[in-house]
Amino acid sequence: MGRYEELVVASVERLATEGWVVGPPLEAEEWRRRIKAAARQEGWKLATGVGTSGYPWAARTDLDDERGTPWHRLGMLPRSFFEMYGPEGLTKLL
Repeated sequence: MGRYEELVVASVERLATEGWVVGPPLEAEEWRRRIKAAARQEGWKLATGVGTSGYPWAARTDLDDERGTPWHRLGMLPRSFFEMYGPEGLTKLL
């Protein structure tokens, strides 16, 4: 398994535990494609996008409790949250 595949596996694991993940800026569309395929296989509903900083993101929208996700704590929708906060800003919020 290559480094990129390991990154995708780690991203899927984070989606399973945290409900959201920010991906690498390189090959953002390929990362999103793979994350969407993994979500379909798991039966998850997923919102994805690429933020203004160029980083792709994915967030599960099928969680009842949203597990304390940052957008829920701020009263936002996932898409709005990830458009406003890049990966650098996420570490400050969390």
